[in-house]
Amino acid sequence: MKSITIYNDMFVQFLYMSGEGLRTVTTALQAFASINSKCENVMSAGIVLVIIPTLFLFLFLQKYILSGITAGAVKE
Repeated sequence: MKSITIYNDMFVQFLYMSGEGLRTVTTALQAFASINSKCENVMSAGIVLVIIPTLFLFLFLQKYILSGITAGAVKE
């Protein structure tokens, strides 16, 4: 859960990775969207390309993610 928060954090990425070569997926997608703001089909393709790896990673690791969430919620 913490990695998803870090993955989606935009402020820290803009603060520490201001160079052109260093970009995370979220900042690259925002830069891509600002360049192609009129082309909805190109923006949609970029968004799908960003979502697909995250979705597959969650589907493959879903058992471990849910067991970790429920292990912290149950009081023994």
